[in-house]
Amino acid sequence: MTSPSDPRPTSAPGATGSRTGRAADPVEVRLGAAVQRLYRARLAAGLSQYALAARSGVAQPVISGLESGRQPPTLTTVIRLLEGLGIDEFTI
Repeated sequence: MTSPSDPRPTSAPGATGSRTGRAADPVEVRLGAAVQRLYRARLAAGLSQYALAARSGVAQPVISGLESGRQPPTLTTVIRLLEGLGIDEFTI
């Protein structure tokens, strides 16, 4: 625990919305929300990450990284996953 005279910050790293300390990009936030919806759609379709990888052309480790939040999504990857799930990209 820090004392009142301790100059170290008390807030968590990345409190501004990203690991770099900068404010979260609205596009990144929306893509992250899309990944959450894709995860739910994958489960609803009864697909494993491996099956979605085969359908979409996105490698399974990338899908795992996206779903766990370890890897930031790109628009291209999100669109490929949507196509693999048979979802129109304008409905997500």
